Amino acid sequence: MVLGLFMVPLHLRATTPLNRHFIQVVTPSTATSNPTASTVPNKNKPKSKLESIIDETENNNKLNLNLAISYGSKQEIVNAIREVSNKVKNNIISVRNIDENIINEHLYTRNLPNVDLLIRTGGEKRVSNFLLWQIAYAEMYFTDILWPDFKKEDFLHALQDYQKRERRFGKII
Repeated sequence: MVLGLFMVPLHLRATTPLNRHFIQVVTPSTATSNPTASTVPNKNKPKSKLESIIDETENNNKLNLNLAISYGSKQEIVNAIREVSNKVKNNIISVRNIDENIINEHLYTRNLPNVDLLIRTGGEKRVSNFLLWQIAYAEMYFTDILWPDFKKEDFLHALQDYQKRERRFGKII
């Protein structure tokens, strides 16, 4: 089960209540839910408390909590194109074989399931450079509630709204 992929704005530091909450969600004390924590994409920085938690939970398997920290979808796509281009140049991949699967294999989110529901808080009606490739067939839910105020009841309301929708994945009926 995927708990969610959350974009954490750059101005929020690990010491803010919101990020401390995320860190508490995935600590070993949550053994009953056995969550795995990961970040998208930036693992090249010095190890933080969050990264230590990621290491501690890597073998857990019931829930996945993914945080998109310092993430930009355009940059992710550019990096994927660079990687694929380099493989074409080195005759590892043929240009004729490039398809959606090849692109997916080179995205930061390659090991994550497709996004089914994107919840946008704060009254904004845009995706803000967030998972542009991955949300191609996602349902979107917009709410005026600010992220720090978004509660369990609000999440359940979003899920109820999602359950009423007919998923077609681009097919015409």
